[in-house]
Amino acid sequence: MTQPRILVTGATGKVGGAVVTQLHASGVPVRALVRGEADFPEGVQAVRGDLSDPVSLDTALEGVDSVFLVWPFLSAEGASDVIDAIGKRARRVVYLSSEGVGSEGEEPGEAITMFHTELERLIEASGLEWTALRPTGFASNTLGWAEEVRTTGAVRAPLARLARPLIHEADIAAVAVQALTTDALLGSVRPIM
Repeated sequence: MTQPRILVTGATGKVGGAVVTQLHASGVPVRALVRGEADFPEGVQAVRGDLSDPVSLDTALEGVDSVFLVWPFLSAEGASDVIDAIGKRARRVVYLSSEGVGSEGEEPGEAITMFHTELERLIEASGLEWTALRPTGFASNTLGWAEEVRTTGAVRAPLARLARPLIHEADIAAVAVQALTTDALLGSVRPIM
């Protein structure tokens, strides 16, 4: 097998895991960033590292051209150092952002939107080739409603009139794989709805 060229962070999560699976199924060399033990198909290289410790990413980034970045924290603290580390080794980053990020100049409102906005701005300013993916919501989040539906037959939430499409994580991953393996989505924000 040739040296892995794509690093997937969040590789044990729903979207990152689907990115790993789809890249591997397509024959694309893939490396998965993990903090502990993880089980991947033969041919997927798992490398330990932690986004909270940019120095720990050196081995994972060696020989990598592109990175799928899932930011697991609720603030952008430390993101600049991680993006700098990526920029020293890779040429492209595909960032899993949020549909709530507004246009340039628009101030973000809620905490989750604020850190996604800041990360997008850091990535755009980094000099890396980039794509920001902005899904509206993850289909698997509805599993949190399962017990309430089983016991009451209804879902009760504070925003009853809120409507937004929920996207299957494999569909989000398919867009990420396109952004990682082609130039079709370079320099763009991709709403996924």
